[in-house]
Amino acid sequence: MDFTSAPFLILITLFYLGLALIRWLVDAQKEIDVILSYIALCSLVLFGLWSPASLVVIIYVTVITVLWVQLFQNNKLTARPFFITAIILVVLPLLNFKYTGFIVSTLGLDLSVNNWLLPLGISFYVFTSIGVMADVFTGKERKKLSALELVLLISYWPHLAAGPILRSSFITDHKYSFKFKRNIPYGILFIAAGAGKKLLIADNLGAYVNYNLSQGIENMDAVTAALTMTGFGGQIYADFSGYSEMAIGFSLLIGLNIPVNFNFPYVAHSISEFWRRWHISLSTWFRDYIYIPLGGNRSGKLFIYFNILLVFTVSGIWHGSSLNFLYWGFIHGVLLIINRLYRQYIGINLGWFAWLLTFISVNIAWSFFRLETDAAIQINSIVFNLENWFKFELDSVFYVVPILVMLFLVYVDHKFKYYAINEKGTVEVFKKHSKPLTYFYAWALFTLAMFFSGERIPFIYFEF
Repeated sequence: MDFTSAPFLILITLFYLGLALIRWLVDAQKEIDVILSYIALCSLVLFGLWSPASLVVIIYVTVITVLWVQLFQNNKLTARPFFITAIILVVLPLLNFKYTGFIVSTLGLDLSVNNWLLPLGISFYVFTSIGVMADVFTGKERKKLSALELVLLISYWPHLAAGPILRSSFITDHKYSFKFKRNIPYGILFIAAGAGKKLLIADNLGAYVNYNLSQGIENMDAVTAALTMTGFGGQIYADFSGYSEMAIGFSLLIGLNIPVNFNFPYVAHSISEFWRRWHISLSTWFRDYIYIPLGGNRSGKLFIYFNILLVFTVSGIWHGSSLNFLYWGFIHGVLLIINRLYRQYIGINLGWFAWLLTFISVNIAWSFFRLETDAAIQINSIVFNLENWFKFELDSVFYVVPILVMLFLVYVDHKFKYYAINEKGTVEVFKKHSKPLTYFYAWALFTLAMFFSGERIPFIYFEF
């Protein structure tokens, strides 16, 4: 569901016109129920138009979730085996579409497996389903959820393609509220800024990074290799946070406040802080539904370290069914353990040097996210060979200056910080005196994107 494509913009224009018509025609007492039903129906229609084959999968996951939650809430299926069965049934499509081919090829088996494309957004709505069922089963979610609320929670169109992973609190705590003077300007603000990030920064960086890699890693010097992988770090940030901000904007225009998924992660001074700021809905999901049930911080030290490694290795596997993603997750697990040991036994504040170490570590790990394992090792070996830093030439065939320019925009984005996160995990725009500058920044990004957008590249997290 490409938020920047012309067909999508036409479809959502029709969606918002229908929403406005409902607000105008429907009686105030019935308005919210009608609007929520309309959003849920349109979400499934939009999803079906974008990916017809995938519609069957999301309907299957939704039906399993609705049936189990409704029966559990009515004291029909309260035993643990029924809960486990429901989780397995929901996870099966994800395992089938995402990992069957990888498992078969890893085992060296000569079997005929499906070659279907990964259903759009399957990882996000499956994790949403698991989360809501776990919250209901453990009693964390005490409010009764209607079938309509569950359908809306799973199928809500702004989050379907690339998150965030929604919790039941999105429905139960964040009530529908639409105020024209608040929702319209701020909704447009986030859509413009997110689209600007995607089209101007992410797509340009992606094109330059792809070109450099196509020229052969073996031909790179250390400067080019380092900037190429740092460029990917900027690309995936602008790409994913751009999508997330557009999702926030589209939700504000609807009248709902979707959780924030990014909190300017490249200002982090530690790897643990980075994960409190990057893909927030995923990191908190793994914390709440895997790390804490495994014992969390209540276990002995060795078990804590094991749990951290396990959780982040699973996180890597969630991102993709190849070994490089496993290594990416494992690297972050190791970095978190090192960070934990440092805080416990040394604890000296390293200031800006802590930020530099964190930034370098994250970008080393990004190489395993972007490249196959052998290529990631190769590009890092170039960077960490001192001799290669003296091989840089101004007439190099690789792109260096354009990547630096785009990375400067990533820096500006982190310095600007045109929104904050409140205690509920949703957006809180800064005080009134910053409004003119906020609007200028968002529209400057969007305007520049109209003239200097890069090669159109699909959102990276569509693959997950």
